[in-house]
Amino acid sequence: MAIKPQNFRSLQNVRIIGTFDQPIVGATIDSRKVAPGNLFVALPGENTDGHTFIPNAIKSGASAVLCNANWAGSANWNGVVPLITVPDVTIALGELARSHRRNFDLPILAITGTNGKTTTKNMIAAILAKRYSLLKTEGNLNNQLGLPLTLLHLDESHTAAVLEMGASHAGDIAYLCEIAEPTEGLITNVGHAHLEYFKSIENVQKVKGELFSYLGDAGTRYVNSDDSRVMALVTNAVRCVNFSETSVAGMSLEISGKDEWGCFSILLDNKTDIQLKVSGSIMVQNAAAAIAVGLTHQISQDDIKSALENYPGEKGRMQRIDIHGFHVIHDAYNANPESSRQSITTVAKLSFPKRRIVVFADMLELGESSSAEHAEIGKIIADNAINAAFLYGPETVVTANFLRKNASVLTQHFNDKNALGDALAHFLMPGDVVLLKGSRSMGLETLIPVLERHS
Repeated sequence: MAIKPQNFRSLQNVRIIGTFDQPIVGATIDSRKVAPGNLFVALPGENTDGHTFIPNAIKSGASAVLCNANWAGSANWNGVVPLITVPDVTIALGELARSHRRNFDLPILAITGTNGKTTTKNMIAAILAKRYSLLKTEGNLNNQLGLPLTLLHLDESHTAAVLEMGASHAGDIAYLCEIAEPTEGLITNVGHAHLEYFKSIENVQKVKGELFSYLGDAGTRYVNSDDSRVMALVTNAVRCVNFSETSVAGMSLEISGKDEWGCFSILLDNKTDIQLKVSGSIMVQNAAAAIAVGLTHQISQDDIKSALENYPGEKGRMQRIDIHGFHVIHDAYNANPESSRQSITTVAKLSFPKRRIVVFADMLELGESSSAEHAEIGKIIADNAINAAFLYGPETVVTANFLRKNASVLTQHFNDKNALGDALAHFLMPGDVVLLKGSRSMGLETLIPVLERHS
């Protein structure tokens, strides 16, 4: 469905120059990704100003432009497409997405949580695609820009939507709910992340809980009953579906096996055996969440099994890569204390005969708790029979100091990633398993081509 002209006219303090002569379908903030018919959203920025790329967007086929009212080019606009000017482009984008969303009557599931949002979202999408024509969040477009852009791609072909919601400040989830107006909500877990902004895990819990609060009595809540902080967010029993590592929506769930890569098989309802393809016990929890949603939407157990057994995992999230006879587990898309602990213990339990090496970089945005949390990771490494630790970044100095004082783990610390890459390449031998774990901006994925080049 094209974005209706009245959706634009309903924006606060809007001024529209030109007429809507062409359908406007979808939206983008990147002029290089404009498809014919798109709305181009020109965002002002300190380094790159989207208004500069308005001519390029129009050449690429944009049917309209949303821009800031104080953009100088709007004074003498004579473009071939309508120019929609507003005081704040980001706020207007959210308003537009909410207005467009209200043209559709369909189930919309919102997913938030500290860890596992993207994996759980994509597992759920694989299952729901067995019944619905689905719109889902692509990549990590889960913030105040990404979520509205996703919603603006809703059209008549869609019969359901699965949307990821991220947060780094109080009110973020509530704001995204006001835009998306979800009918269902799932909180994967509550953990230590973005503490530089949230200050405490109690505040993290409150922000994640904004999703359940928005749903009120009418919406369905999917509740992780293994997480006490999530359970505490449920104030009544209205429309709740529980999931855990032992039961899902009232059905039994049990771990029935594990392969050499630490990929679990799970038995649902004592009859449906599902072999997961991604390492780690956390994937059992993610799968349980996805199964809960699937069962609630009347997806058969056979279809759930097919969807999960064909789910390949995500790039940078426990992704397995074989290089020159050794094995890399790339889990460096992001990192916080809980996900780092889970990754290290998973690698430690793999049934390979050779060495286990952890490459660990700074976990960012932990605020005052950073030093203690990085020291704790040193303890996790020491307690899990890791053979060597290659540490990178100023925060992991604490990790290195802990290991050197308290463990026999071979420990090296680097402030230069190139030096780290060279040292690691010379250290690894066939059969070794190496984990890459660190916050996204630490860029540990750049070590992969270094290792691939080394013979």
